[in-house]
Amino acid sequence: MVLVISRLIGKSLLVLLPLFALMGYLALCPLCYSDDEVPYYVWTKGLSGQQFEVVVLGDSTANAAFLPNLLGENVVNLSLGGATPIENYYVFQNYMRKNARPKVCYVAYNDEHLSDCDCLYSRILYSHILTFRQEAELFSLARRFGEKAVLVDGWLHQWLSHRFYSPEVYLPAILASSFGDRLVKNRALYHYDDVHFGAYMARSRDECWNLEPYTKDSFGMADLFAFYYERLLQFCREEGIQVRLVKLPVNQPVTHTQQYLDEYRNCCASLQERFPSATVLWIQDGFDQHDFFDDEHLNVNGAIRFSRLVRDLYPADFSDAPKSAKTLEGIEDYLSITYSADRIRDLQEAAGGRLPSFE
Repeated sequence: MVLVISRLIGKSLLVLLPLFALMGYLALCPLCYSDDEVPYYVWTKGLSGQQFEVVVLGDSTANAAFLPNLLGENVVNLSLGGATPIENYYVFQNYMRKNARPKVCYVAYNDEHLSDCDCLYSRILYSHILTFRQEAELFSLARRFGEKAVLVDGWLHQWLSHRFYSPEVYLPAILASSFGDRLVKNRALYHYDDVHFGAYMARSRDECWNLEPYTKDSFGMADLFAFYYERLLQFCREEGIQVRLVKLPVNQPVTHTQQYLDEYRNCCASLQERFPSATVLWIQDGFDQHDFFDDEHLNVNGAIRFSRLVRDLYPADFSDAPKSAKTLEGIEDYLSITYSADRIRDLQEAAGGRLPSFE
């Protein structure tokens, strides 16, 4: 009887062996099959033993705006496309477990990501940047708050399918990768993310010439998002980290009603009442369509301008240490993209005269 059971178990394991092998490949080799957004999540997840004094958290708009190569040697940009305060709370929590405690945390989000998490499944869960325990807590709290942006139709099936590397989720990427060498491309993207210390969105000089007016009528956070936003600020307070809440500039066709302005100011006042050490910054003047590649995201020219402005506003936050070889490589990459004479001068000044020759 024991022999029969042993043989049955052995045959079952042999049948399942290809599935286990596939799961191992999916877990260990994401750059081999994933699309061109996942390398940035892999880089962020892998940070360990770092000593950055300034951390940037936010979504793609924050990733585009804050350039560590210009801000200082002590800056890392942990912002990710589509991220919200929900995911960023856990990303920062994981970062703090493996790296030195920073002194300052800049936090910035597009309004959309204070009430919607459109990349939770396709990016965050897909890339396994959170632990199983963190994902379970996220869904538990989403159920408590009744947050439909998280609890989409079939959410339990979708969550577990991502968590356990279901072929249903990952096979399309594997099949697509067979028609091109994604590993080579993804390694290059990973490298650019590394030399820019996490900033990957602003590697574009495209300009947005959409001048159709668009008015934002109201400002607010959904309950679950507000809970995590305050949880992030509380975490920073407990760790003795200075928080700077930043509202990023938008392209000129975008305007705000008085109601929007009042709601935004009331929200900031409420946050500062509970977290009095937090600072609030909204830079808008001086940016136009030349500085954006769409209505919300700064291009390389706008990001250079914005980063220089932030450095001038809070000079004590940023290191004046000589630029490392990695930073100089990042600055040289920006030089190869921008064509603005003013931004080229900004980059050359940021390099401190140590920039390699560039043609």
